[in-house]
Amino acid sequence: MDLMYATCSLSLTTAKKLAGQHTNGDVEEAMRAAETARTAYIGFVRSEAAHSVSKFEPGRTRREDGT
Repeated sequence: MDLMYATCSLSLTTAKKLAGQHTNGDVEEAMRAAETARTAYIGFVRSEAAHSVSKFEPGRTRREDGT
């Protein structure tokens, strides 16, 4: 959800600027949202990778243990 919000914020800010409207701090808010989403996404990816790696037992293959 954070990533979708950040994308939307950045898109709307870009559209405002292209239409000649004032952004009045929208850029900074959108950039903060993007950084927050990026940090959350990196944490999610690392967590998923760690979970995936921890499923395997040393010396066993996926076919041997049925996963």
